[in-house]
Amino acid sequence: MSDEFTERSFFLSAFHGTTLTFVLSAESGAEPMAMDRFRRVLGELRLAGARAWVVYQETPEIIAGLAELLPVEVADRSGRRDLAYGLRALCRGEESVILTGIGADGGDPFWRQVVALTTRFRVSRLVLPHQAGGMLDQQGRVMSYVNHRFLARLAADQHTILGWIRALLLGGVAEVSLCRLAEVDQELFTYQGSGTFFSWRHYCRVRPLVLNDFPRVEAVIRRGEREGYLLRRTDAELADILFSGYGAFIGGDHLAGVCGLLHEPYQEAKAGEIVSLYAMTRFKGEGVGVQLVARARRDARRLGLRFLFACTRRPGVVDFFCRNGFQPVAHERVPSTKWQGYDARRKADVIAVRLDLGT
Repeated sequence: MSDEFTERSFFLSAFHGTTLTFVLSAESGAEPMAMDRFRRVLGELRLAGARAWVVYQETPEIIAGLAELLPVEVADRSGRRDLAYGLRALCRGEESVILTGIGADGGDPFWRQVVALTTRFRVSRLVLPHQAGGMLDQQGRVMSYVNHRFLARLAADQHTILGWIRALLLGGVAEVSLCRLAEVDQELFTYQGSGTFFSWRHYCRVRPLVLNDFPRVEAVIRRGEREGYLLRRTDAELADILFSGYGAFIGGDHLAGVCGLLHEPYQEAKAGEIVSLYAMTRFKGEGVGVQLVARARRDARRLGLRFLFACTRRPGVVDFFCRNGFQPVAHERVPSTKWQGYDARRKADVIAVRLDLGT
């Protein structure tokens, strides 16, 4: 896959055939420029074969912004009587965008109707633009990811939009994104996102990669290579990693990190190498790398391997492996086949770490 492959095109491809729900409220900050960017997002999703259900509060600003995009559909779809029919047409691909208006009165009545609608029609992914953007931590930084358990504690302390997000998750919505209206495209079409991603499932699930995972995993690994975190590999080498790799998934199916476990090149030494270990920025701090290494370690024991090793030029990565039981070792303590054809200048900077499995 070439470096011309963009995050945006990847996500647009991933959204093909899916339905995204957006909730625009009086708190969304529906200024003309923000609404213009939002309309462009809807247009991109339509062209990519994705579908959108927009639930909106009937304020003059929001009505004007949506009417400019789809004036006929705004008029036709604002009633409740044909909503079920319209959503059925949406899911069948007969419509690409459905808009549902809710009275201009704000506060609890609006949000209660939003929760009722998303619960009734079993929404799975919801984007909630808010003028304040995502949640901030104590240092004033946007929190990229919040699981349901942590959200429950936060919502109990302050009944704001967080309380309604929790109600949405309790009602069956699997994932909610909170971001600024003008940054919806960054939230949807970049790995890092722009706001806060909330998920009912608070755990990280690690499993072997399957064929359908390969396009996005390849994109993630190539991104890590361009950033300088991962060693650049040929397409053939990358294929070996994909067919021996693991993915960490958070929420419904959000790829949070990847790694490979190569052992066939080191059969004589009964060793395995952890390669292309990479965690997405959004999910750092969720133990993604720890769980990927733990899964590789379990499978290495099952395969009868004697030890695992990894090689890196980054001190921070060495520290990570040491926290997970590895120890820095001389180059001679890893299989000699690792260094066959290896660039001598790069090798001089590489630190090897090793974990004996006691098998």
